Amino acid sequence: MTDDKKLGSNALEPCVAMPEIKPAPNPLDWGQPADGVGVLSEQGMWAARAASAREAAELLETAHRAVEPVLRSNYFGQDCAEGESLRDSLLAIVGANGSWRSELVDQINRLNDLADQCDRAAKELAATDREAGEGFRSDR
Repeated sequence: MTDDKKLGSNALEPCVAMPEIKPAPNPLDWGQPADGVGVLSEQGMWAARAASAREAAELLETAHRAVEPVLRSNYFGQDCAEGESLRDSLLAIVGANGSWRSELVDQINRLNDLADQCDRAAKELAATDREAGEGFRSDR
C-alpha cells in the first residue's frame, strides 16, 4: 500500500449515470427563498414532484424507444441455431410480451399516473387555501 492510499480508499465511486440527489427542503424554511425558486409552498412542492415524475417517465420512454430497433433484427447470426435460440430468449425477456418490457411500460404508466396525482394535489391545495382565505379577506 502506498502512502497516498488510505485503508478503505478502494471504495466504489458513485455511478456517473446516477442523478444528483438533493436533500429535501427543511419544512422550517418554508416561506423563505430557497435555491432561487422563491417561496416554497406545498402547492409548489407538488408541482415539482409532478415535473420529476414526468421527467422520469420520459427518460424511461427514451430507453424503451432505444431498445425497440435492436429487437427487430437478429444480431446473433442468421441460420445459426445458437443465434436463433439466444435471440428467442432475449425476445422472451425484452420483446413485446417480455417481462422487462412489460415492467418498463408499467413503470412509465405509473410515473405518468403519479404526475397526474401530484397535479391534482397541487390544485386541491390551492383551492383549499383560497376557500380558507376567504374568511380573512379585508375588502368586504
